[in-house]
Amino acid sequence: MLLPKCSRIALFAVALLVSVSGTAVHAQSTAPSIQVGLPPSLQFASEDASFYYALLNNRLKWDAVAENATVQRLLAMPVVQRGIVHLRGEILADIRNDLDDADTPAWVRSSYEFWSSEEGQAYLPTVANVASREVFAFADQSLAEQYAAFNQMMSEQLSNLNLEMDALSEELDSFDVSSASPEHNAFFSELQIPRIVAGAKISGGDEQQRVRELLNMLEAKFRNELLQLSAAENKYILDSLDHQNVGQADERWVMELTGDDYPWDAAIQRMSVDAEPEEIAKLEQRLAVIRERFAGKSLVFSIGFADSYLYASMGHDPDAVAPAKVERPLYRRDVFQPLLENRGKAFSGVGYQNSTLKQQTSWVTQWSMYLQLIPTVAEKMLSDSELEPLSYQPLLTNINEDVEMLLADLNRLYNPLGEELTFAFFFKGGIAGYQYHRHTDPIRVEAQPLKSLQHIGENPALFSAAADWDDDGTLDKWLNRIQERAKQAMALSAESGDASPTSQIDPAIAAGLTELFLATKDDLLPSVGKEAAFVLDFDQRSQQWHPIAPPSADALPIPAPALVYKLTSAERHRRAWRRYFDTINPLFAAFGPLMGLPPGQGLPPATESAIPGGVYLQVPGVALLGADPQFSPGLALTSDWAVYTLFQGQATNFVRANSPSFPPPLNDLNRPLIAAGHIDLLQFADAAEDWMKYAMPLVRQINRNQGAPGLDAEPSNAPNMEETAELVDIAIDLLRQIPSYTHATYVQDNSVVTQYVIKVPTLQPAAK
Repeated sequence: MLLPKCSRIALFAVALLVSVSGTAVHAQSTAPSIQVGLPPSLQFASEDASFYYALLNNRLKWDAVAENATVQRLLAMPVVQRGIVHLRGEILADIRNDLDDADTPAWVRSSYEFWSSEEGQAYLPTVANVASREVFAFADQSLAEQYAAFNQMMSEQLSNLNLEMDALSEELDSFDVSSASPEHNAFFSELQIPRIVAGAKISGGDEQQRVRELLNMLEAKFRNELLQLSAAENKYILDSLDHQNVGQADERWVMELTGDDYPWDAAIQRMSVDAEPEEIAKLEQRLAVIRERFAGKSLVFSIGFADSYLYASMGHDPDAVAPAKVERPLYRRDVFQPLLENRGKAFSGVGYQNSTLKQQTSWVTQWSMYLQLIPTVAEKMLSDSELEPLSYQPLLTNINEDVEMLLADLNRLYNPLGEELTFAFFFKGGIAGYQYHRHTDPIRVEAQPLKSLQHIGENPALFSAAADWDDDGTLDKWLNRIQERAKQAMALSAESGDASPTSQIDPAIAAGLTELFLATKDDLLPSVGKEAAFVLDFDQRSQQWHPIAPPSADALPIPAPALVYKLTSAERHRRAWRRYFDTINPLFAAFGPLMGLPPGQGLPPATESAIPGGVYLQVPGVALLGADPQFSPGLALTSDWAVYTLFQGQATNFVRANSPSFPPPLNDLNRPLIAAGHIDLLQFADAAEDWMKYAMPLVRQINRNQGAPGLDAEPSNAPNMEETAELVDIAIDLLRQIPSYTHATYVQDNSVVTQYVIKVPTLQPAAK
């Protein structure tokens, strides 16, 4: 297949570019030039752009990795060198096999031979230099509009999809004339190629001249070697390539292809060589559809220079392909105000999406198209059974209503209208960033200080806390609707005997699932308040966590996760725990003898012990596992908080209020927030180092006991024991170089704002 071949070649080209050009760029200058201020390419993006992205100060990021002593130590390891040589050999062998294949196009062979030659590699430092400062991309408004039209077309097609396999394969064929819906044809008839522009900053005249040489050489190769179509197609394409303003600052190469002028008959003849009559007929039909859809349309490619930038673009208007300063630039939009307020920073990146594109690319929109298959699947399942259509029609009607309601709720809660701006900048010792989702409709939430931050211990290694938005009854509504559908399905099962798809469910399992659902609906969820947090720490230590392992000279930390919930009713939460236990416990009866229990007996009731301000309900039977007594999974309950944990000591610490200390932007616990998170990588590094000190002597002893490999053993590139230890040591060292990541989410000017700080002590940017 051509795609995998080209993918491997592309992978090799990227690796070649990074390895060769990275070294060359590093050699050309001794210190990166830091760009301070807004990306100049913002002047090219108009106020109605669909998106804009820019990466700045890229050389600084590359050097932060290339000059890192730990990374250099990693790359210098013999095992890594062996792996690189082995991987490079495999990739080159695969590429060579692909290039020797008769089906591989000649332009692929020619491109590979050029970029792997000395001539091609001589240009790689220039390419890398161009990418080392600022690169950008943006698209006009039509991209978002056509994305929305495409999603609408796909949604309508999926909602009317015929699940019979033969019909399915036809309906999924984009160029099958007989199966195309009116919406499908309308989308393609109105489609115009949106304008998309990408570019990179040029440092000066010398670099522009070097890039000009490369582009002229590529144009010559394109004209003389790469174009391998029919004579008529080659002539049409070459005649369409126009080299404009030769040798000037705004020099460009423009190619305009039109659907009306393209030599389609020559294309059919070229693709029909050695084809069977049936294949030729299908080919003619497909190209007739393509020809019709591209009638009156144009596709324009352009590459060149504009305002000290190298650019490449595509669109449908030859007069608007090159980037140019616009009268109303994108940064005039209100959402860009925070970026303008930080205009004096050394930015790492800037990103923007308008409301339409953000909605159309969200997970909600993508999954919504497939959720619409639920009624179709349900109807097929029920129609394939022996049930009468009149008996299950009410259920199908309700399922259709449920899907429409679910789509509306998902978009309202998780895909609200509004544009989004993100940006990040360097400071001495790290990177700070912001994400602004500016809502179109008023936000119905007021942030409050997160009280859960006082119930995650004094020094968590990781936590993520959030406060729910105002409860509008959505959860209760869906719990009730799920219960109604389950009753309808069970009623159909009872009426129809073995004819219903649900008739094979074991009655005991059905009863258990029903009880678990009711316990969740009636007691668990109503007892939980608006705050919750996931926490992990390494405060629990033991010299021997289980007798199966030898004791350690020093106490070893173990990752201790916990879930913390604010409560509205401790009694209802406790009742939910009891109902869960009473429902699930009978399942343990079959495994009782394995745990030292009498046959047919489940676990005893949960043990209760008093803790400051509440009670700890410990899962019974854990002692039979033989682990350290500290390991005591259970639930801690106070009047206001519930903590699910593996360790009673951790729970006792969490239920009482603490005063943890965090770096910005969480240094003020009284700050109104709707979400917060933090990860202390130093604690992960310390824990990993403790376990390495304990485990490596044991592993070495096991390795010695196994003896050396036999003489007939095949050589391996896998790391040996000492190399593995060094690799782990390097990984731990890399963790220490990024001590922490902290974020806070709040509401500001009808925007949901996430602010984050990544500490990188070795990052010390300094502007010229």
